[in-house]
Amino acid sequence: MSKHRRVWSYPWILALAYLVLGALWILVSDRVVAGLAGSQAELQAWQLWKGWVFVGATALVLFLLARAFLRSSYATRTTLARIMDLLPDPAVVRKVDDDTYLVANRAFQRVLGRERGGVEGRDPDELGIQFDPADWAEYGRHLEAEGEVRDFPLHVILPDGTPRTWLTSSARDEFQGTGVIVATTKDVTDLEAARLHAENQVRRIKSLREIDLAITASRDLPVTLDLVLQQVVEHLAADAAAILMWSDVSQKFEFAAARGFRTRALRHTALALGEGYAGQVARDRRTRVVQDLATEPGSLARSPELEDEDFASYAATPLVAKGRVNGVLEVFRRSPLPGSREWRDFLEVLAGQAAIAIDSAHLFQDLQDSHRRLRAAYGHTIEGWARALTLRDAETWDHTERVTEITLRLARRMGVPEEALTHVRHGALLHDIGKVGVPDAILLKPGPLDEDEWRIMRRHPVLAYQLLAPIDYLQPALAIPYAHHEKWDGTGYPRGLSGREIPFTARIFAVVDVWDALRSDRPYRDAWSPEKALEHIRAQSGRQFDPEVTSAFLALHEEEGLEAMRGTDHGSGPSVPVGGNTPSGLA
Repeated sequence: MSKHRRVWSYPWILALAYLVLGALWILVSDRVVAGLAGSQAELQAWQLWKGWVFVGATALVLFLLARAFLRSSYATRTTLARIMDLLPDPAVVRKVDDDTYLVANRAFQRVLGRERGGVEGRDPDELGIQFDPADWAEYGRHLEAEGEVRDFPLHVILPDGTPRTWLTSSARDEFQGTGVIVATTKDVTDLEAARLHAENQVRRIKSLREIDLAITASRDLPVTLDLVLQQVVEHLAADAAAILMWSDVSQKFEFAAARGFRTRALRHTALALGEGYAGQVARDRRTRVVQDLATEPGSLARSPELEDEDFASYAATPLVAKGRVNGVLEVFRRSPLPGSREWRDFLEVLAGQAAIAIDSAHLFQDLQDSHRRLRAAYGHTIEGWARALTLRDAETWDHTERVTEITLRLARRMGVPEEALTHVRHGALLHDIGKVGVPDAILLKPGPLDEDEWRIMRRHPVLAYQLLAPIDYLQPALAIPYAHHEKWDGTGYPRGLSGREIPFTARIFAVVDVWDALRSDRPYRDAWSPEKALEHIRAQSGRQFDPEVTSAFLALHEEEGLEAMRGTDHGSGPSVPVGGNTPSGLA
């Protein structure tokens, strides 16, 4: 490997020198012998001695060359070994043809627990070194294709059975005419373990993040619990997992979710507090691990289907949130559970997430129930207001319910979102709530109103606004009470809005309200016929009513038979003429 190679390092030079010297010896020695020999017998004797001299000289030269070669080869190998011994990491020179180690430094020998000379001439199998077959094959392919490999991870089992991870850098070369592989290794087992631990921690943090997102984004408890069980099976090396939830009704822990089971085992579980492993875990609020279910089956033995699962070990931990046990998380494995402190800690962390999910679901359910009760209370209150108004006004409750129902149908037909229909209903029920501020003498007057009385009557939408606006819940419903007397051409009241300035729901309600008013008896006139009422609605399209709403109402009237909704009711209508008794002044 040195740049200053000796002559014997070049076989062709030695062969040529031997050939030249041999030829000169034959030519010169034959002439000398011929000159010395006096007879044929003497010539033969001299030829014999000449041959022995040549053989002896050749043997001497070969001996000297072989000795020099072996001394030089040994010195080179010794020098190489000394140089390699300076390296802090294990290093070897391995022959390509038979995988035996030609040179190995002290660091490599210490790894194997061998003395100097106990490695050279042996291959990895003889030394008891077991390389991972897949790693070794991949390593060989890279080395063959590229001639060198840098920082290649090799998983290896040492002669004492210790698994290690080596980071190997290798290169193909030639040493004293033999193909070799020069390799250095660095033991990164601890670094690899730290890396794997860090990656595992990152995966666990991600799984907790996924559960957090599910808890905050989804109100579907079964979906969230299934995600929790997925993380349990994946990160705790479990074969199956189940969640039991406490039922306030039955006062027992009942099956809620499962993952990984082959059968329907545990589906009918119902355990009282302190009953079975799950009940005991909940009572004691402490994690329990059973490594051998065959000898300690507990209450699990009562589930015949569980025998077909072939579970060998079991763990359970309580689901506690805000000091309350909401359930129990159970983990099953068909081999012994890891059971380390870190494993138990993460089991309890996941159990905490499941407990939070259950608690959040309960809170959300309670909130929904409260919201439903509150909405129902609001609805009953609004209906009560509307009924109270009909007691004071000449208006009937049937009319209020009818115009409300038809307005909802028409609004739905015209694309009003479902979530807005509640406010449409409230607005329709309270459309004349402002009349509570109108004196009885005007509100209940049997004949036409004079101008001063009309001025007061036209204030009822404003009074409705002043009455309802302070109530946050009813603000989305203000459009109908405040604007249902506005007209498409801008001649309505109280603000004189026109066209699309008028809220959409108020435009819808206006058509329904006028139609029902025309079809109802008044103190100053009889109810109009269906044909005359519809003709008036058509005539007011583009004047009093939105043309699109008018068309939709007429289509609804024809398709759904709105007349049938009226039955025989001819109670007094909701609206009072705006000016005189002309049809265009209605509503």
